[in-house]
Amino acid sequence: MASKKNQVNQEVPIDRLEDFLNKNFKVILGGVAICIFIVLVVYLVYKNVQASKVAKLDNLGSYEVIINQNTSDDVIDSFGKAAEDFSKQKNYVFLKIAQIYVAKGEMEKAKSYLLKVDGNLKEFADSLLYDIGNKQVISSYSDNSKLSMIWDYRKALGSGDIKSFVDKYPDSNLAELLKNWES
Repeated sequence: MASKKNQVNQEVPIDRLEDFLNKNFKVILGGVAICIFIVLVVYLVYKNVQASKVAKLDNLGSYEVIINQNTSDDVIDSFGKAAEDFSKQKNYVFLKIAQIYVAKGEMEKAKSYLLKVDGNLKEFADSLLYDIGNKQVISSYSDNSKLSMIWDYRKALGSGDIKSFVDKYPDSNLAELLKNWES
């Protein structure tokens, strides 16, 4: 008899689970369907956002191709407006636009785009600013900058202290140029 009691006790939880599943089958199936639907919607939204970013980058790339063929101010400015949507690429685009304006001889427009550049390309933008006449930018760069030799070269040319540059960079091509220029 003891074995019959154990057998009955073992079947009761299984019957309760089956009973629960039978009573709540539609609710459980609905919950699983909702979870699958939510995962599918999140995936589709993610893919749509990624496709939108790729489309914007393609548009940005097409502007660069168009600019190589047509450097009208409208095309260049629309290139700059399109770049503002991208935090990583906008500095490159602003620098590129400034270079185009410098080549066209429109220094004020170039200056306005160079002042927008920041991040890793800021020093290159400031270098171009220096080249088009903004001499104040040289004071913000020290020996630890990316273009320290160029800044020192510019300081040597501006102050006439060529010897200090040649002493600091004796093996550089710029030092050779300065030596030849001095003689």
